[in-house]
Amino acid sequence: MPTLKPENMGARKRATTDAATPADQSAPNRNGAEAGDPAAIGNGHDPDAGKSTKETQDAMKKAVRAFARAGLEVFPVPPGTKKSHKKGKHSNGRPWGKTTSLKEINADFSKWPEANIGIAMGPDSGYFVIEVDTLQGHSVDGFASLQALEAIHGPLPETRTAISPSGSKHFYWNWPATGTIRNTASELGPGIDVRGEGGMVIAPPSLKPGVGAYKWDNRHAAVDLPEAWLALSP
Repeated sequence: MPTLKPENMGARKRATTDAATPADQSAPNRNGAEAGDPAAIGNGHDPDAGKSTKETQDAMKKAVRAFARAGLEVFPVPPGTKKSHKKGKHSNGRPWGKTTSLKEINADFSKWPEANIGIAMGPDSGYFVIEVDTLQGHSVDGFASLQALEAIHGPLPETRTAISPSGSKHFYWNWPATGTIRNTASELGPGIDVRGEGGMVIAPPSLKPGVGAYKWDNRHAAVDLPEAWLALSP
């Protein structure tokens, strides 16, 4: 059986607080959906374009700065990949060169104007993600696995979600007040991955060339994952 159980490392103060997630930013807003949240403002470009244009680049820069203002650690991602343009060894040891510095972010997205947005998961950003894959996009039905788990542990509450160009759904959850969440691949069930500490996700409005864009699926605030799910253990 899967593990999402926080491993006891003692209380770790969450870096991202309610005060750090104002209504005019593009983060999964803990204070609820507001007029300026990403679902309300849209992606800023044709979600099916699949290629970088001045319009998509402007939308990316706007979104990545908003994430950083909300306290989320971000980095530039080469289109079509899940890695960073930057190296930790050239970024004072910061994995992927992740940062919340607007000066550094502006420089990064000027140097790599076609870059997508990566968000580092963990206590500093304040979130982790459960990713559910589709049969069409990944040849494994993660949604069937999710349905089976919900029948046992109860349905997942509504939380901020995004949809990838392949149809996978990313469920954003608040980082737990204590412990940690580790990265797993198909341990919760076939086609269900967890992006926890040391993990990352590609965020809207990033593009997958020739396919389309990552899009916010709703206007919900990110919420806590229920204890019944956090308690899942091998």
